[in-house]
Amino acid sequence: MTGAPFIRRRTGGYGWLAVIMAVNTVIGLYYYLAWASRLFAADAGVPFGRMPRHVGTAIMVSAAGTVLMSVLPQLVLGIAPLGATTGG
Repeated sequence: MTGAPFIRRRTGGYGWLAVIMAVNTVIGLYYYLAWASRLFAADAGVPFGRMPRHVGTAIMVSAAGTVLMSVLPQLVLGIAPLGATTGG
């Protein structure tokens, strides 16, 4: 097993902790998604309708902003110190 020393050196010997964290994340996602699916599931007797255009637009803008800030947090983190120093 030639890769084991490299992995141990790279993770600092805490690779087991990363595995535990990953398993914990999967368990948490399952638990919360199960509750969310029950919470937001449509009733059998209520027909699913179309939402107004402005509501759909607001949801899409919020989702796009969330994904953008998750992928590129430096956009917000880079602006924050400028506002703090110029505030006076």
